[in-house]
Amino acid sequence: MEKDIHNVHYIKGVNNHMGSKFMEDEGKLSVVLSYLKEKDFYFVDSRTTAHSKGQEVSKKIGLRFLSRDVFIDNNQDYTFILDTLNHLSEKKDPQNKDPFLIIGHPYPSTIEALKKAIPHLKAKGIDIVPVSEMIDIAARKNKFSFRGALFN
Repeated sequence: MEKDIHNVHYIKGVNNHMGSKFMEDEGKLSVVLSYLKEKDFYFVDSRTTAHSKGQEVSKKIGLRFLSRDVFIDNNQDYTFILDTLNHLSEKKDPQNKDPFLIIGHPYPSTIEALKKAIPHLKAKGIDIVPVSEMIDIAARKNKFSFRGALFN
């Protein structure tokens, strides 16, 4: 893990992409998340399993934590992704200022759908921000974490 972190310049946090079984193992997860805490990183749980211990362990050790709300591209179809983004913008309550964490992959269909959706999202008052900014927002609001980077 140290080697991987060393090879990623300007790293601020870590996200799990796979490893559902690992995310359910509190003991092993505690070792990794404690290391992240020592390095002053944050952790984003992709919630690849409904039985993730990510938030529980992060809270115990005081690690800054976010949990994704939606994967936008489990289906790599451009129309599906664009429809998902448009639907999310319709569901977003303008009075709720909490961030909404969306995770996607750098698939060509995802990138094209984002290019198309971003002007629509911005017109609805929705900003796309880095996860590190969401972490800062959570800290300013004295919240441990947000479930669920879209927000007004």
